[in-house]
Amino acid sequence: MKVLYLSPFIAFGGATRSLVEVMRAMPSDIVDKHAIVAKGVVEKAWYPKDTTLTEVSGLMQWDNTWFSHYRGHRWLVLLRELASWRTSRKVLLQVQEAGPFDIIHCNEITLLPTAIMAKKILGASLVVHVRSLQAGPLTPRRTKWITKALARHADAIITIDEAVQRTLDPDLQTDIIYNSMPIPDERATISDDRKPLTFGIIGSLSTSKAVLETVEACIELKRRQVPFRLLIAGENVRKLTGVKGFILKSFNLARDIELEVQEMVNTHHMEDNVQMLGFVSDIGSVYDQLDVLCFPSHLDAPGRPVFEAALMGVPSIVAMRNPTKDVIENGVTGFVIDHPDPILIATAMEAFHDNRSRMKKMGRAARMAAISRFDSSCAAAKIIKVYNRALHRSETHF
Repeated sequence: MKVLYLSPFIAFGGATRSLVEVMRAMPSDIVDKHAIVAKGVVEKAWYPKDTTLTEVSGLMQWDNTWFSHYRGHRWLVLLRELASWRTSRKVLLQVQEAGPFDIIHCNEITLLPTAIMAKKILGASLVVHVRSLQAGPLTPRRTKWITKALARHADAIITIDEAVQRTLDPDLQTDIIYNSMPIPDERATISDDRKPLTFGIIGSLSTSKAVLETVEACIELKRRQVPFRLLIAGENVRKLTGVKGFILKSFNLARDIELEVQEMVNTHHMEDNVQMLGFVSDIGSVYDQLDVLCFPSHLDAPGRPVFEAALMGVPSIVAMRNPTKDVIENGVTGFVIDHPDPILIATAMEAFHDNRSRMKKMGRAARMAAISRFDSSCAAAKIIKVYNRALHRSETHF
C-alpha cells in the first residue's frame, strides 16, 4: 500500500522521532512510504532511505491542545495558519502526481485541517495520530467541532497512551499504540555514589517542556547545597532575532529558551553544573550519562524521552495530575508531581539524591515495564493492521 505521511514539525522532537522509528520498522514490500516534511528539518537523513520526501515551508494547523489552545494573544497564531493554506494545497497537488495513495497518515491532530484537505484532493483513507492531550472542556465548542470532523473524515484514530485517549470524546473509536522505539541493550550501572547525580532534559527546548522550571529547580538544589549535574540535549525551537523575533516576544507568542537558560546559568554561577549540548544525533550517548530524566512538562503527560529513558533503565520525574500506570507509576518507575513547580521538581531531585538504591530499583522497574510496550516492530505491525482496517472502512462507506 502507498502511504503519505504528514509531519509539520521543524524541530526533530519526539513526535517526529516516533514516526520515523515506526516507518523504519515497516517493510518496504508492504508500505510504499512518502512524506511531506517541514523545510529546515536538518535531520531528514533519519527517515528511512526508501521514503520519498517532499519539503514544504508550512502546513496549516489548528491547535486545540490542552497546553497551547488558542486564547488571548495566541489567536494571532491563526494568521500564520491561514497563510499556510495556500502552501498546504500546493504541496498536496504536487504529491498527487506520485499517487494514487491508499493511506494518509496525519502525524498529529493539530494537522487535521490539512489532513482533511489531503483526503479530498488525494481520495485516500485518513489515519489521524493523536499525540497530545486535547483541551476538551476548556474549549467546548471547538472540541465539539473537532469531534465531528474526526467522526466524519477519519477512517482510523490512533492515540499514544491512555492519558491522551481520555481527552478525546469516548464515542470515537480509537486504538492505543505506544510510541515505537528500538529496544537497547541493558546498560551497565553507571551511578557512582561518590559523585553528584546527573539529571537530564532531552527534547526540543520549549516552554511546554518546563525547561526553565527545571533550571530553577537546580537553583533551589544549589541553595540546599545538594550536588548535581544537569545535561540539556535538544534543539532550540526559536531564536528570536530581528523584527519577527521582537513581535513574537512582545506578544509572548514565543521565547528563546536557550538564551534564557544561559542567562539563568550565568546569573547563578552554575556553569560547572549545567551543560547545554544542543541537538545530539546519538541520543543514546546522552542517556548513558544520566541517572534521572527530568520531564515535568506543562503538557500533563509524559513525552517520548520518558519512555526512551525507561528503556535505558533511567527513572523519570514527570508532572501529571492524574497519572496512568501505562506510562509511569509513582514511586515505582519514577516520581510524579502535580504540576511543574520548581520546588516540587527540586524536592523530587533531592529524593533521588538521598536514596540512590531506590533510584536504581526504579530504573530497573521502568525498563521492564517499557520493554513490554514500546518495541518498534510490534508498533509497526499494529499500525499496518490499522491501515488495512481504515482501507476497508473507506471502501465500505464508499
